[in-house]
Amino acid sequence: MNNLSARHPIWLACVLAVVCGCTTRSQKADSASPQNANAAVADIQINDPKPYPFKFVAYGDMRFAEHQSYAGKVIADAKARQQVIDQIGNEAPAFLVSTGDFVFRGFHAEDWTYFDRAIKPLRDRGTQIFPAIGNHEVGPFPNLWGPAALKGIERLPQRLIASRGLDNYYKEFPNIFHKPWYSVRYANCYFLILDSELADGESNAASAQEQAQDQWIRTQLDSIPPDVDYVFVALHRPPYTALTDAVHKPRPMQIALSKLVEARQQNSRAHIIVIAGHVHNYERYQHNGVAYIVSGGGGAAPVKFTRAADDLYPQNPLFGKNDPANEDQYHYCVFTVDHSKLSFQMMKLVSKANGASFEARDSFAMDIAGH
Repeated sequence: MNNLSARHPIWLACVLAVVCGCTTRSQKADSASPQNANAAVADIQINDPKPYPFKFVAYGDMRFAEHQSYAGKVIADAKARQQVIDQIGNEAPAFLVSTGDFVFRGFHAEDWTYFDRAIKPLRDRGTQIFPAIGNHEVGPFPNLWGPAALKGIERLPQRLIASRGLDNYYKEFPNIFHKPWYSVRYANCYFLILDSELADGESNAASAQEQAQDQWIRTQLDSIPPDVDYVFVALHRPPYTALTDAVHKPRPMQIALSKLVEARQQNSRAHIIVIAGHVHNYERYQHNGVAYIVSGGGGAAPVKFTRAADDLYPQNPLFGKNDPANEDQYHYCVFTVDHSKLSFQMMKLVSKANGASFEARDSFAMDIAGH
């Protein structure tokens, strides 16, 4: 059974209802939208957004845990991770989108206490967090870090481990109403927050969930409100990355997603931007009009690789030409929206001394008026 299939029986029943074509109460509400009979209504609607221009931050892969390393393997740089969070607080964003892997072991409530402490300055500022599920929230957890890290879960069924992790995740983020995938509307921006941790049809239940999410994505993309200028798709696993190993390479679900959004972009007035994590580094691509950002620099142990030829990051003028080739890419991403215009910056941690220093190392701009 897939890691999501037994997590919540009620949710699974809803999934099967969607796959079978039944109409849910939320679907009825969508169809009754006063703005447009065919326009989608977001699950989370921010009715009083900050005035233009406003900015939000996106990034992922923090990996909070009791220790920085297990069995001699470093899982995160605690100092860099906190410096990134503190700097995000200094940005005072309207909200934060995170692409998952908040903790090292989602099934351990202890790990979430460390996340709570570190993120408190953001929450004290009233910064909302819109999360996506990462693989470390639900597993599976290969025994790569020794028994001290996993604390005897080897004998527990994966579905139980995943269920415990998801329970902790929903407890941490009650604002998403126990939804593994959901939508958010903020001013002229529309967000589709997805669950990339479905197992590509490894069981009938997983297949049903895949179909339900895919159908939901298609419905949402086909009914974006006409006054939305920018559509953001956020998930943990990236559709594009230079890494080809079994852990990081895009799975069929992410490949299918890229084909879908690129096809929709051809006939969409709104710009589509995909934000992912999972790869503990930074990459940026553009395919068939869709921008793809891989932002996994939240503190987890960095991964090194040879960059793909179509990675736009090294091609931009802000790229640190004199930086060491294998320099750590701890960072966060800032999106600033000013009516029809959007600007983007990747803010990189360039000094971890007592006075942490961040510099913009990638940027681009869009204008819906010129689309």
